Amino acid sequence: MPLRRAVPYENIAQKPAFPVGEAALRAAIQHRVRYPRAAQGQEAPVDLAVECIVEPNGPLTVLHTSEVPTACEGLGYEQEAVRVVRTLPPFVPGRRAGQPVAATDTVPVAFRQAARHHKQ
Repeated sequence: MPLRRAVPYENIAQKPAFPVGEAALRAAIQHRVRYPRAAQGQEAPVDLAVECIVEPNGPLTVLHTSEVPTACEGLGYEQEAVRVVRTLPPFVPGRRAGQPVAATDTVPVAFRQAARHHKQ
């Protein structure tokens, strides 16, 4: 019998969260993010959103980027943003009726000049 996957909730009482807060999430992302080689020389900051599901036990799954700026398409930003979010520790899951549930979430990934190292 195939495993049945829980449908993630979008409207819940308690949203998923990074375990140590939003400021720590931004710092963790900035520490991990690398400008893609194909974007070498790009000076403008780039902001992407990685949509995901936070599972009831905390891991992030089904990651994909949304609304990639046209000028950034095909340069590797999407893959790098997903790679960075995959490296994050489990989140505190969302809750519905007091129980942990699979819930949708969006993780912002900012590419800034301070993160201009090349992807290894």
